[in-house]
Amino acid sequence: MVALVGCVALHRPSQLLAVGFDSGSLDLHAVGTDGVSNPRLTTLAALHAGGILCAAFSSDGSLLLTSGTDGRIQFIECELMGSKSAALVGTVALVSQDGATSGAEGLHIESIVADGELWLAPVGKRIAVGRLSRQGDGIVQYVGPLHHAIDAVQLLPALGSGDGGIAAASFGGVSLWRHAEASGTGDASDGACVYVERAPRLCAA
Repeated sequence: MVALVGCVALHRPSQLLAVGFDSGSLDLHAVGTDGVSNPRLTTLAALHAGGILCAAFSSDGSLLLTSGTDGRIQFIECELMGSKSAALVGTVALVSQDGATSGAEGLHIESIVADGELWLAPVGKRIAVGRLSRQGDGIVQYVGPLHHAIDAVQLLPALGSGDGGIAAASFGGVSLWRHAEASGTGDASDGACVYVERAPRLCAA
């Protein structure tokens, strides 16, 4: 039986390529400097109970996050030197929110993003926010809700002396949050955020 590809993720600095399948398995490849050769380094079989729909590397490439149709975020440690191995080191189960889609295996998570500290995943009308952790410590906050299900999310870098933040696109516009100050609703490393504004969606003429 041929497995269908559900997602791909590339960490360009390390030339590491992750390929997730509808079978729940994941292949890790090393992309050659020619951009063509991609020997398979390892396979993680049955990583998810359902299909893998999304994957994202941390900014340094040491962690790979995956999710799909079972409502779980899997944390995979990638050993980029030596044997180029990979191992599952943590799991976080997300809680269904208003507007989320579910199936036979569980909650559907179709998108995930990560940087050096945080990860985000849209869950219906809210955003699941967590810390990058090799233990998958389960500390998750749900930002929102918005009026409509969220289509896409992005982590915003800090510019100058300003804070980084979160952007979420849904029907009608883009909503922005900034990371909370430690003296406010929580430390940014805990995923705490403060709502900033909602901007109208830009439409092509």
